[in-house]
Amino acid sequence: MTTDAPICTVRHVDHVGIAVTNVEEAKALFQTLFGAPDTEILEDPGRNLRAALLEIGQTRIELLESTDPENVIGRFVASRGGGLHHVAFQVEDIKERLASLKKAGIPLVNEEPVHGFTGSIAFIRPEAVEHVLVELVQPHPKETK
Repeated sequence: MTTDAPICTVRHVDHVGIAVTNVEEAKALFQTLFGAPDTEILEDPGRNLRAALLEIGQTRIELLESTDPENVIGRFVASRGGGLHHVAFQVEDIKERLASLKKAGIPLVNEEPVHGFTGSIAFIRPEAVEHVLVELVQPHPKETK
């Protein structure tokens, strides 16, 4: 697919999501290896997830642990083990970006944004982006960088 103008303009890579079996152990490993500062463990009982958002230099790493083996992270870890789950791009108007993608025929996981650890989020189906799960993020107002 080639076009003159981008269908979905982004600011920058917001974070890289990594599925883990134990968020505390993974957080400690990243702190030891890369000097990541301490951060709290976030919990989202509605999605059965626990997460740590690590700042490593200019990069954010989102470590995701499932508390339910049947949710998307639980199934991912069960079938593949821990590892790279998604790449997230920051956008300004997520609803507008999703409408543009949908109009262009790009398959979406989420046609409307949902609340995530890093802001309003939505995913593009991996088959549309070289088999990479891409997340769009419109940060909470205080997190815009």
